[in-house]
Amino acid sequence: PYESLSSYYRRASYNLLNITGNTLDWYRWPGNRPEQPDIRSMIKAAINHHHSLGHDFSQYDSDNNGEIDYFMVFWSGPAGAWASDWWAWYSFDFGDPTFTVDGKTLGGFAWLWEASSPGSAFTPRVALHETGHALGLPDYYDYDDSVGPRGGVGGLDMMDANQGDHNAFSKWMLDWLTPTVVSSGSTTIALTASGTSRSAVLVWPGASPGSPFTEFFIAQNRQRSGNDTSLACDGMLIWHVDARLDSSGNDFLSNNSYTTHKLLRLMEADGLEQIEAGSGVALLIEGEG
Repeated sequence: PYESLSSYYRRASYNLLNITGNTLDWYRWPGNRPEQPDIRSMIKAAINHHHSLGHDFSQYDSDNNGEIDYFMVFWSGPAGAWASDWWAWYSFDFGDPTFTVDGKTLGGFAWLWEASSPGSAFTPRVALHETGHALGLPDYYDYDDSVGPRGGVGGLDMMDANQGDHNAFSKWMLDWLTPTVVSSGSTTIALTASGTSRSAVLVWPGASPGSPFTEFFIAQNRQRSGNDTSLACDGMLIWHVDARLDSSGNDFLSNNSYTTHKLLRLMEADGLEQIEAGSGVALLIEGEG
């Protein structure tokens, strides 16, 4: 499912999201690659270079708010240490409102490598992950397993291990699906493959489809279809979600790295909690880890 960014997100969104754009030629930075780069100056130089060749950047403001919607910068060469400048990451803000090109300022952008091992074949998997951030999704992997419970989703998500589809909670946040809500009593619900159908169920007393910012369980049927074609097996997934908001009302109270509760946690059928012990993965998935 990783043949292209646009194809992946067209499937993930059930044809609701169509990403279009252009890929520009390489820009060669004058001199050696700096160990601690002034990233924004490098980006400005590359953009000004292509603008001088006549490329029209105004076409990338589809909502006409004066800001380029999203752009990715691919750089060549070896990666540095995790979370260093020469790593793959996303920023929600370019940080310089004075810089404009074709009357547009720059907003959120991804900064990522051409290949994690220089000279190896390009794969869009990191770009898929960073684009998830551009759409508003958080990381689901654990930055620091010394704080709070370890793990969370066992690698079974694009925002954890850069593999498989986005989970049902993320798709709900993005308005790609609306789960069937069971807030009381008992019922029988048929869940079709979530990789190709907008199918999930939310279980929590008092829950409602219009109130996602609470605590609940959400279940989906993950089959080897759509963006899940590379899964090693099929099965039902049940997620525990603590989507309560913090005091600002602009972010989640919990995350998967530094809080007592996980924002998103995969429930383990055997109860051994191997994911939180740091020794388990949800499912084995073919390809890169």
